[in-house]
Amino acid sequence: MAGGSASMGSASSTGSSGTAGASGSAGSSTSSGTTTLGPESTQTTCETMCETGIIESGCDEAEADGFDGFDGATTGGYDDSDEGGGSAGGEDTGIGMGGDPPLVSSVFAIQQGVVRQGTWVSVPGVVATSPPVPGPNGIGSMFTVSDPSGGPYSGITVRVDAEPSEVPVEPGLMLTIFADLEASKLTNQLATNPYWIADEGQGVQPPPLELDLEILQGIAEGTVDVQPYDSVLVSLPASTAQDADCDGELQLAYAGLRVDDRFLRAVGIDLPDAAMFDEVGGTFLLTLNGFEVAPRTLAELGL
Repeated sequence: MAGGSASMGSASSTGSSGTAGASGSAGSSTSSGTTTLGPESTQTTCETMCETGIIESGCDEAEADGFDGFDGATTGGYDDSDEGGGSAGGEDTGIGMGGDPPLVSSVFAIQQGVVRQGTWVSVPGVVATSPPVPGPNGIGSMFTVSDPSGGPYSGITVRVDAEPSEVPVEPGLMLTIFADLEASKLTNQLATNPYWIADEGQGVQPPPLELDLEILQGIAEGTVDVQPYDSVLVSLPASTAQDADCDGELQLAYAGLRVDDRFLRAVGIDLPDAAMFDEVGGTFLLTLNGFEVAPRTLAELGL
């Protein structure tokens, strides 16, 4: 990694103002920015999953039973048995923690280390900030989401066990994501599949977070924690750019940062040749090769 390491940094468990996690709702208990599902929250989750088609059958029976008996292991249908955890004929997605309901949380709480790795979570009210693109080494796909308020700790990468064409996501969609919280070599990520992504309609893209040269230099030198900016929409100072030693990338003039074309390429746009960019915007990403900004449109490069 150029100029420094991308350490995870110390985890905050307070959920303070500006980086607070999801607030509690009726029938749930809250702790440090997460929401543990109580009976009414479980009912709401099951109802939402029926309405959005994640649970594919038995929803009439579930409604008649007050949505009691959430089946967290399959997408095949509602399970009203006392044991729960798998309706007959349901498709086992390989995601989730048996019949247990997910822990309702927020991107802020997850990125500040409040939620334990391996937890089965529901992350409601996030907005997609990129199209789905091939995952590392071409395995599966990935896209990024953000809390609509933006800012530090507001973004996270979602890894999907499916080809990009099979992922029903586009920038601007409001989503609820059911996923296992995992850690890559660098940071947190949500691991899921297309069955567990609920489309909640059109959302509002968060405002980009402005990163100045001092912050960028500190990230490159390892003196500034990079975790708050992972998968966050950012805006950077103007910079010249030159060809990098990797196809589809340009090297910016400051802090060893690169511009990557992964999101532009997904919508058929070529990364411009080396030039002077009046502005540089996009999603801030951590990679094994350093730090990258991936624009979604040419407008984010001032073009």
